[in-house]
Amino acid sequence: MRKELAVIANIYLYACLWILSPLTCNTTEEGGIPGSFLIQPVGARGNAIGEGYSSMADDSTAVLWNPAGISMISKPELYISRSWLFEDTEHSFLGFSYPLKKSIGITGGWINQSSEGYEKRTNPFDSPTTFSISNDAILLGLGSKIPLKKFQINAGITLKTVRHIIDDYSDSGFGADAGLIIGPLQNFSFGLSVHNVLKPKILLVSREVVYPSGICFSSHYTQKIFKDIKAIGSIGVSKYENQGARFSFGGELSYTDTAFLRFGKTENGFSSGIGLKMGNYVLDYSAIFHELSPIHTISLTTRFGITADELEDLIKEGIKKFDRESASKLAGVYVQQAEVFYKDKKYIQAVKALENAVLLEPFNKEISNKLKSFKQEMDRNLNLGMIEKNRSLAIEYFESGDYITSRQYWQSVLEIDPENSQAKEYIEKIDMKMTEMEKEHLKRQAEEELSKKVALLREEATGLLKSEKYSQAILKAKKILTISPDNKEALSIISIAENGIKLSIEKRLKEALSLCEKKDIKEGLKIIESILKDFPDNKEANEGANFCKISWKVEISPQDQKKIEQLYYMAVDSYLKGKYKDTQKYIDEIYKIDPLNENTKNLEEKLKKVK
Repeated sequence: MRKELAVIANIYLYACLWILSPLTCNTTEEGGIPGSFLIQPVGARGNAIGEGYSSMADDSTAVLWNPAGISMISKPELYISRSWLFEDTEHSFLGFSYPLKKSIGITGGWINQSSEGYEKRTNPFDSPTTFSISNDAILLGLGSKIPLKKFQINAGITLKTVRHIIDDYSDSGFGADAGLIIGPLQNFSFGLSVHNVLKPKILLVSREVVYPSGICFSSHYTQKIFKDIKAIGSIGVSKYENQGARFSFGGELSYTDTAFLRFGKTENGFSSGIGLKMGNYVLDYSAIFHELSPIHTISLTTRFGITADELEDLIKEGIKKFDRESASKLAGVYVQQAEVFYKDKKYIQAVKALENAVLLEPFNKEISNKLKSFKQEMDRNLNLGMIEKNRSLAIEYFESGDYITSRQYWQSVLEIDPENSQAKEYIEKIDMKMTEMEKEHLKRQAEEELSKKVALLREEATGLLKSEKYSQAILKAKKILTISPDNKEALSIISIAENGIKLSIEKRLKEALSLCEKKDIKEGLKIIESILKDFPDNKEANEGANFCKISWKVEISPQDQKKIEQLYYMAVDSYLKGKYKDTQKYIDEIYKIDPLNENTKNLEEKLKKVK
């Protein structure tokens, strides 16, 4: 890492020396720089910090400061800024940014500088009339991230059309800027922006004016001072054709990323500024203490939506108050996270996030229905993936002439999607191409596979029978019968298992009813529920469940109900944070008050799966 820093530092030093050297290039005879309204800093944050902001611009103003910063914009935003200069001159900017992907962003902007109150006379003795001067530009920028092993490079380009209006005369031209941002490297970031790579040309009355090229090198260093306080220090140097180099330095202190204090020093004087961030809204103010008059700038940023990182931060905070309102808010965050995952086709993560939301709001049918829908979509996509894999292999083997293997893969496709027309078509082609010998071989192979499958299922069913897992043994035996309908061993296993189930149910039900009579409702119902899980229509088990519930006739007071709600949300919060021992402790506390609590039972079932 030190080597990378040394290389970048050397490049930066040589660039600064080059900037300090004189440039020979096309110049104008005018006192000012053509296109100076585009050199005027845009946005209150950039105005306060100075040229160093070029390496850290991560909002819509990046389209002017350094288009590489556009790629660092994480969500759609609308940006409005206005500066008040001298003598009735105003400088305004309006921008909108939209991240197309995680690594690419686009920004559109409009900038205007206008001055009024100028006087003109057609003849020396005429009364003066007033006119105005206006300069504006429409900008379109594109930024992209280029991730490398040890650091990241952001690159961007801005295309612009500029227009000058002097009284009744106007003309326009076209130009382009480009930029890079490298980092962070050990908390350092470096910026390079080149303005007017493609120089706009304007015809003013009778003379062509060409915008000069300019280059800016900038850097900033970020350091966390205390838990909630972060500091940024920046430097920048820029130079335009036929102009001297301009140096600046600046800094920013932030508290919990919501309140900001800024300062800087440029050739125009000292600057300072403040900022306040409230959710998706940011309000910034800056003042440059110019020798003629202070330059005031106000900016308002409105962002839309929420990022995955912001959602994750909210989730890490957990339930702030262990009540239904706080739980509902956190459930909403999980739903938003699920939708972000779903949009990115991360179905497993989306389902998991919605399952957490259901724990927080178990009575919310909308979330439950969404979870069901997401699970169906996840299964569908998993099946599509398996189909595609088998289909590719089937075609590959078909084209190589291995028809037997190809047919097996097409058969696997039909097992997932019985109506797959392509699989049916290929199997028909294969059957026509195969010789009688190959068909006989395929038949023998299929019989051998079925025989092996039956033997494996029989072995598994017998093992389950010995372990007294009768219902599972029956399922295995029934699978054997789908392959070999008259298999005597499978029929025998089913008969033995059914008798075993009858005796087991009687024994377990007797134990459960005894527990319920002793007021150990939780354990009694647990046994009955295990019976009903395998045999939901068992009359004796259903009657036993009703008996246990009737045995629990304790009226839960509103105070205890409130305590249960609090304990439940504490249990869910612990579960979501991976504190499973605490989760079980809170569940046990709930069961002491209400052993029939359904939400707690569902949570306990999930807890058993992760233990």
